[in-house]
Amino acid sequence: MRNLKYLLIALCLSLPGASLADERLPADYGSDMLGPKLIPAPETAPVALAECPDDGPRLPASLVCAGRAVNYLPPEALEQSAPSGCDWQVAETALPGDEVVLFHALRCGEKAAALDFAGGARSASLSYLSSAVGIAPGTELVRLFTASDANPLFNIRTSIPPAMREQCSVQILKDPRFAGEGFEIAPSWGEPDTLDCGPFGRASAASGGARYWLLRGGYAIFVAEPAGAQDVNGASITVIQRR
Repeated sequence: MRNLKYLLIALCLSLPGASLADERLPADYGSDMLGPKLIPAPETAPVALAECPDDGPRLPASLVCAGRAVNYLPPEALEQSAPSGCDWQVAETALPGDEVVLFHALRCGEKAAALDFAGGARSASLSYLSSAVGIAPGTELVRLFTASDANPLFNIRTSIPPAMREQCSVQILKDPRFAGEGFEIAPSWGEPDTLDCGPFGRASAASGGARYWLLRGGYAIFVAEPAGAQDVNGASITVIQRR
Protein backbone atom coordinates (compact mmCIF):
# COMPACT_ATOMS: atom_id res chain seq x y z
CA MET A 1 0.00 0.00 0.00
CA ARG A 2 2.87 2.40 0.79
CA ASN A 3 4.28 2.06 -2.74
CA LEU A 4 0.80 2.66 -4.19
CA LYS A 5 0.53 5.87 -2.16
CA TYR A 6 3.89 7.10 -3.40
CA LEU A 7 2.93 6.22 -6.98
CA LEU A 8 -0.27 8.29 -6.66
CA ILE A 9 1.79 11.21 -5.34
CA ALA A 10 4.20 10.79 -8.26
CA LEU A 11 1.34 10.78 -10.78
CA CYS A 12 -0.05 14.00 -9.33
CA LEU A 13 3.34 15.68 -9.44
CA SER A 14 3.86 14.63 -13.06
CA LEU A 15 1.03 16.91 -14.23
CA PRO A 16 2.24 20.16 -15.91
CA GLY A 17 2.95 22.84 -13.34
CA ALA A 18 2.15 20.51 -10.44
CA SER A 19 4.13 20.67 -7.21
CA LEU A 20 3.73 20.33 -3.48
CA ALA A 21 4.58 23.93 -2.70
CA ASP A 22 1.59 24.61 -0.40
CA GLU A 23 3.11 25.08 3.05
CA ARG A 24 -0.14 25.81 4.93
CA LEU A 25 0.42 23.39 7.81
CA PRO A 26 -0.22 23.79 11.54
CA ALA A 27 2.89 24.92 13.42
CA ASP A 28 3.18 21.64 15.29
CA TYR A 29 2.21 19.37 12.36
CA GLY A 30 4.58 16.46 11.98
CA SER A 31 6.57 17.35 15.12
CA ASP A 32 6.44 13.72 16.12
CA MET A 33 7.93 12.49 12.84
CA LEU A 34 11.11 14.53 12.49
CA GLY A 35 13.61 12.07 13.89
CA PRO A 36 14.70 8.60 12.83
CA LYS A 37 13.05 5.66 14.52
CA LEU A 38 15.66 5.04 17.20
CA ILE A 39 13.60 3.02 19.71
CA PRO A 40 15.40 -0.30 20.22
CA ALA A 41 13.47 -3.47 19.52
CA PRO A 42 12.51 -5.46 22.63
CA GLU A 43 14.76 -8.31 23.61
CA THR A 44 13.56 -11.62 22.16
CA ALA A 45 14.96 -15.10 22.14
CA PRO A 46 17.06 -15.82 19.03
CA VAL A 47 15.34 -17.85 16.34
CA ALA A 48 17.34 -20.39 14.37
CA LEU A 49 17.34 -19.54 10.64
CA ALA A 50 17.20 -22.14 7.92
CA GLU A 51 20.21 -22.68 5.69
CA CYS A 52 20.36 -20.49 2.61
CA PRO A 53 19.21 -22.27 -0.56
CA ASP A 54 22.68 -21.98 -2.11
CA ASP A 55 24.37 -22.99 1.18
CA GLY A 56 26.02 -19.58 1.15
CA PRO A 57 26.44 -17.13 4.03
CA ARG A 58 24.02 -14.57 5.35
CA LEU A 59 24.76 -10.85 5.52
CA PRO A 60 25.72 -10.20 9.16
CA ALA A 61 23.36 -7.30 9.96
CA SER A 62 20.18 -8.11 8.01
CA LEU A 63 20.67 -11.92 8.09
CA VAL A 64 19.52 -11.99 4.46
CA CYS A 65 21.08 -14.76 2.35
CA ALA A 66 23.97 -13.09 0.53
CA GLY A 67 23.13 -14.91 -2.71
CA ARG A 68 19.60 -13.50 -2.70
CA ALA A 69 20.21 -10.07 -1.17
CA VAL A 70 20.01 -8.35 -4.57
CA ASN A 71 16.31 -9.32 -4.70
CA TYR A 72 15.64 -6.81 -1.90
CA LEU A 73 16.91 -3.90 -4.01
CA PRO A 74 14.72 -2.09 -6.56
CA PRO A 75 15.36 -3.91 -9.85
CA GLU A 76 15.03 -0.70 -11.89
CA ALA A 77 18.10 0.70 -10.11
CA LEU A 78 20.46 -2.16 -10.93
CA GLU A 79 21.31 -1.41 -14.56
CA GLN A 80 24.67 0.24 -13.83
CA SER A 81 27.69 -1.46 -15.37
CA ALA A 82 30.85 -1.88 -13.28
CA PRO A 83 34.29 -0.61 -14.38
CA SER A 84 36.82 -3.20 -15.52
CA GLY A 85 38.16 -5.18 -12.56
CA CYS A 86 35.24 -4.21 -10.31
CA ASP A 87 31.82 -5.60 -9.53
CA TRP A 88 28.64 -4.48 -7.77
CA GLN A 89 27.79 -6.26 -4.52
CA VAL A 90 25.01 -5.85 -1.96
CA ALA A 91 26.29 -4.06 1.13
CA GLU A 92 24.49 -3.11 4.32
CA THR A 93 24.59 -0.70 7.24
CA ALA A 94 22.68 -1.49 10.44
CA LEU A 95 20.30 1.07 11.94
CA PRO A 96 19.21 1.08 15.60
CA GLY A 97 16.47 -1.39 16.36
CA ASP A 98 15.58 -3.96 13.73
CA GLU A 99 16.20 -2.06 10.48
CA VAL A 100 19.05 -2.28 7.98
CA VAL A 101 19.97 -0.16 4.97
CA LEU A 102 20.82 -2.23 1.88
CA PHE A 103 22.54 -0.79 -1.19
CA HIS A 104 24.63 -1.74 -4.22
CA ALA A 105 28.30 -0.99 -3.52
CA LEU A 106 31.28 -1.26 -5.82
CA ARG A 107 34.19 -3.57 -5.01
CA CYS A 108 37.48 -3.23 -6.90
CA GLY A 109 39.94 -5.83 -5.70
CA GLU A 110 40.54 -5.23 -1.99
CA LYS A 111 38.78 -1.85 -2.01
CA ALA A 112 35.04 -1.62 -1.42
CA ALA A 113 32.52 1.07 -0.54
CA ALA A 114 31.17 0.92 3.02
CA LEU A 115 28.94 3.34 4.93
CA ASP A 116 28.77 4.17 8.64
CA PHE A 117 25.65 5.21 10.59
CA ALA A 118 25.41 8.25 12.89
CA GLY A 119 22.22 9.28 14.71
CA GLY A 120 20.86 12.78 15.20
CA ALA A 121 17.98 14.73 16.70
CA ARG A 122 16.07 15.35 13.48
CA SER A 123 17.78 13.01 11.03
CA ALA A 124 20.41 10.29 10.86
CA SER A 125 23.28 10.08 8.38
CA LEU A 126 25.33 7.54 6.46
CA SER A 127 28.91 8.54 5.66
CA TYR A 128 31.79 6.80 3.94
CA LEU A 129 33.92 4.41 5.98
CA SER A 130 35.79 3.33 2.87
CA SER A 131 35.60 3.81 -0.88
CA ALA A 132 36.53 1.85 -3.98
CA VAL A 133 37.13 5.04 -5.98
CA GLY A 134 38.92 7.31 -3.51
CA ILE A 135 36.03 9.21 -1.91
CA ALA A 136 37.32 10.57 1.42
CA PRO A 137 36.25 8.78 4.63
CA GLY A 138 33.65 10.80 6.49
CA THR A 139 32.02 12.17 3.33
CA GLU A 140 28.29 12.19 4.00
CA LEU A 141 26.25 10.43 1.33
CA VAL A 142 22.81 9.93 2.92
CA ARG A 143 20.46 11.64 5.36
CA LEU A 144 17.54 9.64 6.76
CA PHE A 145 14.30 11.37 7.82
CA THR A 146 11.10 9.62 8.77
CA ALA A 147 8.21 9.60 6.28
CA SER A 148 4.77 9.20 7.83
CA ASP A 149 1.89 7.46 6.07
CA ALA A 150 -0.25 10.57 6.57
CA ASN A 151 2.21 12.99 4.94
CA PRO A 152 5.26 11.19 3.51
CA LEU A 153 6.65 14.30 1.81
CA PHE A 154 6.55 16.48 4.93
CA ASN A 155 10.26 16.30 5.75
CA ILE A 156 11.21 16.86 2.12
CA ARG A 157 9.00 19.93 1.83
CA THR A 158 10.18 21.43 5.10
CA SER A 159 13.83 21.04 4.09
CA ILE A 160 13.28 23.87 1.56
CA PRO A 161 14.61 27.10 3.11
CA PRO A 162 11.59 29.19 4.21
CA ALA A 163 12.63 32.12 2.03
CA MET A 164 12.66 29.82 -1.04
CA ARG A 165 9.30 28.09 -0.64
CA GLU A 166 7.59 30.25 -3.24
CA GLN A 167 10.34 29.66 -5.81
CA CYS A 168 11.18 25.98 -5.15
CA SER A 169 9.02 22.86 -4.89
CA VAL A 170 9.13 19.08 -4.60
CA GLN A 171 9.07 17.44 -8.03
CA ILE A 172 8.96 13.86 -9.25
CA LEU A 173 12.09 12.42 -10.86
CA LYS A 174 11.15 10.83 -14.16
CA ASP A 175 14.34 8.77 -14.40
CA PRO A 176 13.14 5.11 -14.65
CA ARG A 177 15.80 4.04 -12.11
CA PHE A 178 13.65 5.54 -9.35
CA ALA A 179 10.40 3.76 -10.27
CA GLY A 180 8.20 6.64 -9.04
CA GLU A 181 9.94 6.79 -5.65
CA GLY A 182 12.46 9.52 -6.51
CA PHE A 183 11.98 13.26 -5.94
CA GLU A 184 14.01 16.45 -6.07
CA ILE A 185 13.67 19.99 -4.77
CA ALA A 186 13.97 22.18 -7.85
CA PRO A 187 12.90 25.59 -9.16
CA SER A 188 9.13 25.83 -9.54
CA TRP A 189 7.38 26.33 -12.87
CA GLY A 190 8.46 29.67 -14.38
CA GLU A 191 11.47 30.16 -12.10
CA PRO A 192 15.05 30.28 -13.49
CA ASP A 193 16.44 26.78 -13.87
CA THR A 194 19.71 27.90 -12.24
CA LEU A 195 17.97 28.92 -8.99
CA ASP A 196 19.65 27.47 -5.88
CA CYS A 197 17.03 25.67 -3.76
CA GLY A 198 19.26 25.11 -0.73
CA PRO A 199 21.45 22.29 0.60
CA PHE A 200 18.75 19.66 0.10
CA GLY A 201 17.85 20.86 -3.39
CA ARG A 202 19.02 19.73 -6.80
CA ALA A 203 22.79 20.02 -7.30
CA SER A 204 23.99 22.90 -9.46
CA ALA A 205 26.22 22.53 -12.48
CA ALA A 206 28.96 24.34 -10.56
CA SER A 207 28.89 21.95 -7.56
CA GLY A 208 28.62 18.80 -9.66
CA GLY A 209 27.40 15.48 -8.36
CA ALA A 210 23.71 14.82 -7.79
CA ARG A 211 21.22 15.45 -4.98
CA TYR A 212 17.80 13.79 -4.77
CA TRP A 213 15.31 12.13 -2.42
CA LEU A 214 13.82 8.64 -2.19
CA LEU A 215 10.68 7.52 -0.34
CA ARG A 216 11.28 3.95 0.79
CA GLY A 217 10.83 1.74 3.83
CA GLY A 218 9.13 4.44 5.91
CA TYR A 219 11.92 6.97 5.31
CA ALA A 220 12.56 10.08 3.27
CA ILE A 221 16.12 9.35 2.11
CA PHE A 222 18.24 12.28 0.94
CA VAL A 223 21.18 11.27 -1.28
CA ALA A 224 24.04 13.66 -2.05
CA GLU A 225 26.37 12.00 -4.55
CA PRO A 226 29.74 13.77 -4.77
CA ALA A 227 31.17 14.83 -8.13
CA GLY A 228 33.27 12.26 -9.97
CA ALA A 229 33.15 8.47 -9.99
CA GLN A 230 30.53 6.79 -7.80
CA ASP A 231 30.88 3.55 -5.86
CA VAL A 232 27.47 3.50 -4.17
CA ASN A 233 24.42 3.19 -6.40
CA GLY A 234 22.25 5.80 -4.71
CA ALA A 235 19.11 4.74 -6.55
CA SER A 236 19.42 1.27 -4.99
CA ILE A 237 19.34 2.43 -1.36
CA THR A 238 16.48 0.86 0.59
CA VAL A 239 15.56 0.05 4.20
CA ILE A 240 14.41 -3.42 5.27
CA GLN A 241 13.55 -5.20 8.51
CA ARG A 242 16.18 -7.50 9.97
CA ARG A 243 15.27 -11.17 9.47
